[in-house]
Amino acid sequence: VQDMFYRHPSAIPLSEIDPVFGPLVPLCRELGIPTKGFADIFFINANGLPTLVECKLWRNPEARRKVLAQILDYASILQSWDYSKLQAAVRSARKEPDFDIVGHMRKNGHPDIDEPAFIAAIDRNLAAGRMLLLIIGDGIRSGMGALAEYLQSMTGTQFTLALVEAPVYALDNDRKIIQPRILAKTQIIQRVVVELTTATIRTDDGSRDDAVGEDELPADAGWRSAFWAELLSSLRFDDPEQMPARATGNKTIVFPLQSKTGMGITC
Repeated sequence: VQDMFYRHPSAIPLSEIDPVFGPLVPLCRELGIPTKGFADIFFINANGLPTLVECKLWRNPEARRKVLAQILDYASILQSWDYSKLQAAVRSARKEPDFDIVGHMRKNGHPDIDEPAFIAAIDRNLAAGRMLLLIIGDGIRSGMGALAEYLQSMTGTQFTLALVEAPVYALDNDRKIIQPRILAKTQIIQRVVVELTTATIRTDDGSRDDAVGEDELPADAGWRSAFWAELLSSLRFDDPEQMPARATGNKTIVFPLQSKTGMGITC
């Protein structure tokens, strides 16, 4: 699977994830990430946007949780890199001491690339964590509780993460069919603006908060409590470890996440 996607990056359903990261140009396999390991595949595009890919065969839920932590660790390390450090790592992975990323891009569909602008874009994107993280497996069943917990520790980045299932079907004459499909991808749920003034701090999430405190329950609180209770009685989670919410008379309920941050998903 790793070899196929490296040789044929167009097989990755990028249009369903985020087309801004394409077209993908393969740079190397087994990119060394100090103290963390080796990233399976590393792509770049003409706008200097990196794509990091981990290909895994799935055996148990623990393997899924580990690969999520692993690829996010890779992303955090890459944020401290610049173009020169990336080029050195790619040269080492390819075992080509004279390999040049810009020259490689010019040979792979981008002959007119502006070298200074391209290098500056890579520096900016790495520093901001602006990258695509892909986890590709033969039979992914996403554990969204674990995913949420890991994402909470990475709130300072701008990465996009997607889970891609790529089952392999054997045909005759040693031929195979690989069918990539998207299972999950991250989305921006809330954008918070913090405004610093001389004496106060004001936060604004860009939306109106309809939630009220327990001591300010509206007149139809009984109806709302019954609504939530009925919903929760029939709700089933993919992750059996997910804790249920508590029915209240408010317009919202909160599903607590298994995280030390105390955060939750508001419904």
